[in-house]
Amino acid sequence: MKTYRIFLASILLLSLGLVSCQQDPKAAIAGKWKELNGDETIEFLRDGTVTIKGKDGNLSGSYSFPDKNHLKLELGGIGALAGPMVATYSIASNQLTLTAPDGDKSTYRKVD
Repeated sequence: MKTYRIFLASILLLSLGLVSCQQDPKAAIAGKWKELNGDETIEFLRDGTVTIKGKDGNLSGSYSFPDKNHLKLELGGIGALAGPMVATYSIASNQLTLTAPDGDKSTYRKVD
């Protein structure tokens, strides 16, 4: 019985440790990202605002996370014409990958 309780306590502590290791998505994505095969930079601020700079101009707006796998961008100005954009995202090391609904992928490296 004592071994069973120790086993359950170990499982509980391990589970709590894994939950506490999960990072807030805004903290993970915050910062400036440079496109690997292009000129675009994206800067995500912790307050939920985003600025995209590219050869065709600048866009700004807000971002959110509808779920743990998706990033939603709502841009102002000319970007508002496209409406909200939802992309699958992943962050590994200092690399951000965004995958549009049509499968088009863009990869960025964190620069700060």
